[in-house]
Amino acid sequence: MPQSGRGLTVKRLVECTIFLGVVIIVFSMLETMFGQNSGLGQAPIQSQQLMLQSLQRRRESSKDPSEEDDEDEDGPAAVFKEQRAPSEPPAKQVDAGIPKAGKDDGAQGMHDSADWMSDVESDELPGMEPGSPSLDPAQVSAVRRGLGSWLLRVASFQEVETIQLSIRWLDASSAAEVNQVLDNLLLKDPEAGWVTCASENELCKCATGHVRYGHRQKGWYTKKGKEEIACLLDKFGKTDMAYGMLKTCQCHDPPHREVGVEDLAALVQLPSDPGGRNEAGAAPGTLWKVIDELVAWIEKADSPQLLALSRVYQWMEGSGGFSKIGAAIAKAATKATLAGKTCEDGSKAELKRCPQYSLELCPAACGKHLDLQKQKWRTGPPKPISEECRSSGVAQLWSCDRTSSRVPGEGHAHATAQHVLDQSLQAMCEETALQPLWQTFLDCDFLDQYLRWTSESGWVEEAFVTYVAGVQDSIYALQATNLVRSIDLFSSKPVIVVVFDEQYIPPWQWRHFPNVIVYKMLPLPGKAVSFNFNKLRAMIASRTLVAVQLDTDQLIAPEVERMFAASRREIHSHYPWPMLPVHWMSRDAKKGELYSDMNFEGWAGQRTMRWGHAHPTWTYWALPFLADLLHERFAAGFKTKAKAWSIQVWDLNAASSDGLLAVIEDRKKSPRQVKYGSFMMEDEDMLNVGLWRDKATKEWCKFDLEWALFKERWQLDPKPMQDSKWYPDGVPVVYLSMHNTKQFEVTDWLLSWFARCHSFKPAKCSTSGKAPPPQCQEDSSAERKLRRRPHQYVEDMCCCMEPRLSKWIYWGGKWFDNGQAVPGKMPGMQKNRTCTLP
Repeated sequence: MPQSGRGLTVKRLVECTIFLGVVIIVFSMLETMFGQNSGLGQAPIQSQQLMLQSLQRRRESSKDPSEEDDEDEDGPAAVFKEQRAPSEPPAKQVDAGIPKAGKDDGAQGMHDSADWMSDVESDELPGMEPGSPSLDPAQVSAVRRGLGSWLLRVASFQEVETIQLSIRWLDASSAAEVNQVLDNLLLKDPEAGWVTCASENELCKCATGHVRYGHRQKGWYTKKGKEEIACLLDKFGKTDMAYGMLKTCQCHDPPHREVGVEDLAALVQLPSDPGGRNEAGAAPGTLWKVIDELVAWIEKADSPQLLALSRVYQWMEGSGGFSKIGAAIAKAATKATLAGKTCEDGSKAELKRCPQYSLELCPAACGKHLDLQKQKWRTGPPKPISEECRSSGVAQLWSCDRTSSRVPGEGHAHATAQHVLDQSLQAMCEETALQPLWQTFLDCDFLDQYLRWTSESGWVEEAFVTYVAGVQDSIYALQATNLVRSIDLFSSKPVIVVVFDEQYIPPWQWRHFPNVIVYKMLPLPGKAVSFNFNKLRAMIASRTLVAVQLDTDQLIAPEVERMFAASRREIHSHYPWPMLPVHWMSRDAKKGELYSDMNFEGWAGQRTMRWGHAHPTWTYWALPFLADLLHERFAAGFKTKAKAWSIQVWDLNAASSDGLLAVIEDRKKSPRQVKYGSFMMEDEDMLNVGLWRDKATKEWCKFDLEWALFKERWQLDPKPMQDSKWYPDGVPVVYLSMHNTKQFEVTDWLLSWFARCHSFKPAKCSTSGKAPPPQCQEDSSAERKLRRRPHQYVEDMCCCMEPRLSKWIYWGGKWFDNGQAVPGKMPGMQKNRTCTLP
């Protein structure tokens, strides 16, 4: 009797299921047979030797003697297929803040490449070697000491926070459950099991012969059957996927549970950790407290918990993808810690509205995330801010409506600053369309920090100011987190972060930093005005008496607070302009000179100083200039471009003799014809033109340096950033901040050992010479070997910084420890320097 169509379908489904099961088993066996581990160049480091020996034993028991595979897995056309870096926004946008997220923004790219994180169920998958469920006493002791030394002296701050997340996860779940989920995550992560075996131009030894060459952010070439291969492009392919960047070779080894235990046991240890970290200055140092708490927890952890932590340690140290691993751990931990939790009213919490790393219900999850575009500004006297935050996710701070704003009363020390601000914005506040752009709110998650740093006036005495937007947990959020960490480590001053959209949710870590304040403002309408003009809005809206503007791709250094006193000294009632640091390009070089192809042609007027970088410092005396510049840009962008418009601007040159308050009292203004020009494209262009147009003459010596200049030791050009017109003898460089810190993992690595150098203050460098030692190169074999010696790591890495920890100004081949010691003209130089030192 013929079967029904339904019966045939069921039969075929069963047959397919059986066939699929057989295929999975076969592939699992092949995975075991051809798994691998790695050695490093000619001399494998100890952890890699242990893994190599473990793998060799497994491989010898199952090796097929006929295996002679020399297959190119990826040809040049597919070089980027295995791993893609997040796409960056246009250069004109990433220099400051975060451009509005779009279809192809970096965050989307990051999440797309991490689909393996989507399933964190605890079902054990085939192929993972379970290993021993517990550790013997000797292993327990080795893991405790190894993790403690590594956390104190080597781990990057992102690695520290990932261990912190793992411990919170272990507090909420059994170690058996955590280890089972880790089995799943490690098997699904395409990067897990790849161990660096060599840096470029070194020899890679790989027991399995499964090797790849490339850069973790740019892509890989992959080969099989190469147990020993030179780590060179021509051995793998033709196209250099990361031109100008150090490439590495990695060897693949399927993860097994005890590899982290073996790795930690192989760390070179002293009988006890030498300690020695100093309390450096008045900076909060929140991250140091976190490390101390983690080390104390590890001392009491049981065997299965230590096994789980050792696996997370090895995963991070092996692959280097700290941010992605942290996100995976956070997702799994969130599921364990927040499953089934509800809001106070009993409603289901929307956890997707919280930052990835939160592990706690954020206000947005319970409906307190307000859409500022739909929220009407409440008129009438302001409520007490604590009361307002109890009923809302944001609190009103100030706007064009003075009666509903939190402003200083008459006679208050900040009353003059508020008066200057009110007069600066009066023209824009008279335009109905521009009024909402000045409504400023406090993110109530940061109420305690706000109350710590402000009085009833709503003004902050001194602060760093930055601005952000974009999807939460993007690469740009990570960038900003590195900036915030550096401020927590090196400064006692607060940072005001102004958020300019509804998508961005501050990372959970920020709430534990006592010096972080977050404000919210409406985004600019449309696309007529670049996102980066929000920089000027943030500078004005922060209501800070003295401030240093920072982009999210910056880090500060220990001496940066000198900029506050210097700004007070230079920017005052008789000089009411912000000051920019000298740019590394002059933008008006003679034809044939270096960077002459980058000359600025957008304005034909006279230049009064060299092109400046848009990282200004200012005091409230500069608010009229900033407001007029922004009003001009809004008039050119939001009104018809075909015709010229007229606005009234302050006559700031009159302040040179009369003082700014007299100019305001006398209403000294003049008309300015506004028509869109190419100099209005970006904030940096317009700041420079505005200063030249006003005949301003003050600029800072270069204090926002490329991050790599911090680790070049003594090996520097005696005439850095020289040009033939303004600085023929070079620009004095001041080691107060880093710029262009867009590579998150590299920046995290640099900040982590820089902070330890500042805190541990090693007595002297262990190596001589002017050139930086090999470990100063990120991803180098020398640095990876040094990580195996925690007690020596800080001392040797600090050689890269020499002599910047004690002498922070360089000019003419000489180093100085204060600005007063730097002469106006060095012997043998052509002209006096014109830039100002703090």
